Amino acid sequence: MLASVQHRLGLGGGALDRVPDSVLWNVRFPRIVLALLVGASLGCAGALMQGVFGNPHAEPGVIGVSSGAAVVVVLHDLALAAAYAHRVAILRAGRVAADGPPGVVFTEELLSDVYDQQVEVFPHPRTGAVVVTPHRPA
Repeated sequence: MLASVQHRLGLGGGALDRVPDSVLWNVRFPRIVLALLVGASLGCAGALMQGVFGNPHAEPGVIGVSSGAAVVVVLHDLALAAAYAHRVAILRAGRVAADGPPGVVFTEELLSDVYDQQVEVFPHPRTGAVVVTPHRPA
């Protein structure tokens, strides 16, 4: 690895083979840089919070931002969303057409209208999770 870095900087060292060199520079190096930036950002945010509150033990809970953590994922696989999401939102033309639990939101009428494609919605036989499939005429 160091030889590849030296080679890229023009300080000697030998080049790696094509695949290891590509993995190093296109996969690992960007992740290292991102990890360093995230760590530096968190460190700066912590120092700023401690400075603002004048308390060396200040943490995000002091202002109540640690209690509402959430994860947002954009999925186009409705079966995957139905299986794992607690809450979903269906967008139509950039606006929310419906939101709530998948079992309430994923209806044949709404999804067929939004996607302009007839779909079938039924519970999975083993898990009970909502399954959405394109309508197949008999």
